[in-house]
Amino acid sequence: MGLRQFAYNEIKVGNATLLLKGNEENHSLKLSAKGNPVGADLQISGKFDRLKEIWEGQLSQVSIQSTEFGQFQADKAVNVKYDNKAINANISAHCWHNRKINLCFPTAFNAGVEGKVPFEIRNFDLAVLQQFLEKNSQLSGIVNAKGDAAWFKNKQPQVNLDLTSNAIKFIQKMEGGKSFPLTVSPLKIDLKMSDNNLTLKSDLRVENNGRLSTDLVMKDLSKARALSGNIHLDQLSLKLIRPLLERGDSVDGNVNARLTVSGTATSPLLHGNLNVTELKARSVTMPFDITGGNLAMNFHGQHRL
Repeated sequence: MGLRQFAYNEIKVGNATLLLKGNEENHSLKLSAKGNPVGADLQISGKFDRLKEIWEGQLSQVSIQSTEFGQFQADKAVNVKYDNKAINANISAHCWHNRKINLCFPTAFNAGVEGKVPFEIRNFDLAVLQQFLEKNSQLSGIVNAKGDAAWFKNKQPQVNLDLTSNAIKFIQKMEGGKSFPLTVSPLKIDLKMSDNNLTLKSDLRVENNGRLSTDLVMKDLSKARALSGNIHLDQLSLKLIRPLLERGDSVDGNVNARLTVSGTATSPLLHGNLNVTELKARSVTMPFDITGGNLAMNFHGQHRL
């Protein structure tokens, strides 16, 4: 069976061929499709046991072409066993390779009414996100992640995700030829969602500067979304914002904070303190300079002193 020059809205298929042969006990399918935004090549071979209602087969030479992201290609043949009575599929370990991201399933997994899928994202190039940013924003870096996702018949889904990067660079260009560069090196994020609760731990260091770490919890995601946890900021130098200043202006100082979070996602509250020490500032618009200043801010929920 063949198809040529097919178009429907934004979907276009220049050329597609489908070849089927065999019977229930032994059959195969071969598909080749060239199109926009997606094309595909694959071969499927398998057998079906009508009495047990089980299909076993293999997907081989699988390749998906995306206009937006390029080619995704499976690194090996994928074995599949589908049990229609149990409504469950068992899928063998495999990876999808792309020039900007590699998505891997390191072990075989089950998917059906219930299931658990382990995954790894390797060498994800953040440059792929550039097209979604404003033209004055630049993002680069390599991110790796691993985790798993599980779902159940009678309880909330579970997700575990560990994300790391040796360096992420962001540059925001502004009016007047200025630019604000920010490099985070390294970055670690640990996210867990279980029993309708979410925990988020993060640890990031600004290159040649300070450190930000968080340990946050959101309980009852579907309703209350109550917040708890802490935010720590250590030795963040105000030199970071110098690119934003006008010519002749300068600022320096170190920011440290020990904050806790309460309230809800829609109405968060802060408690604790934020201190700026060794504060120095000079501006052509100020009649005085600040040397050796200190600033202390205490947070008490809805109040700040």
